[in-house]
Amino acid sequence: MNNNDTFVLKELLERQQKNMSNSTGLSLATRKSLLLRLKSMLLDHEEAFIMALKSDMAKHHLKPFHLRLRFYLMKSIM
Repeated sequence: MNNNDTFVLKELLERQQKNMSNSTGLSLATRKSLLLRLKSMLLDHEEAFIMALKSDMAKHHLKPFHLRLRFYLMKSIM
């Protein structure tokens, strides 16, 4: 991923955590564009995504079940 992709991914995830709504100032088209880009990035970097989840699992002492659950939840938004 290049720096621009990383920035977009970080920005999208931060906005999603704030319950991305119309109050974010983003138009519906922009939100759809960001979500499509996130989907593309996740598909292109699935291995990196899995490694990040494993790292997150270790950092937060999550059990393998939680790792699989988080992975399938992320896949379901695609």
